[in-house]
Amino acid sequence: LKAEYHRLTRAHGDHALASAKDEICGNCFTLLSPQTMNELKMSQVVFCKSCGCMLYLPEDQSVGQVESQP
Repeated sequence: LKAEYHRLTRAHGDHALASAKDEICGNCFTLLSPQTMNELKMSQVVFCKSCGCMLYLPEDQSVGQVESQP
C-alpha cells in the first residue's frame, strides 16, 4: 500500500487522494458505483475508475456512522 501511495503522489501530486463524499469522487466528480462505496465502507483500498486517485470516506461517512434521516 505504501508503494502504491508513493506512486500516486508522484503521478498526481496533490490530487492523489480524493474524498468519496456523497458517492462522488472529490477529484473528477464522477458518480461512484454502489460496489465502490461498499468496498470503501469495508475499509478496502479503492481507486477511482475514472481518474485513478485513491478514495477515502470522510469522517462523517465513515464506517459505523449512522446516517441521519431528514
